[in-house]
Amino acid sequence: MSKMNESSEEVKKIAIEKIAHVKIYQLNLIVEIINLASTRGAFKGEELSHVGALYDTLVSGINRALELAKEDLEKVSEEPKSLVSIVEEEEEPKKTK
Repeated sequence: MSKMNESSEEVKKIAIEKIAHVKIYQLNLIVEIINLASTRGAFKGEELSHVGALYDTLVSGINRALELAKEDLEKVSEEPKSLVSIVEEEEEPKKTK
């Protein structure tokens, strides 16, 4: 396999792995729900430490995932269109169902 094909295959693998997992924006929505619920008084005092721990874990995970995604994009900066086209190829069958 040529160097270019290996690189394209690696990019495709990374893109597929990213699509298969919970999307970052979904986790961010959970963080927003926690913020909204806490401002409306939805949690009892004894629940706040657990909610806060979950919030901290989510925010930390989101930030780390964004850092990794940025690193991945920098690694394939020579082929940014290929990453976009791979993601579109993977999502296109879902749109037609």
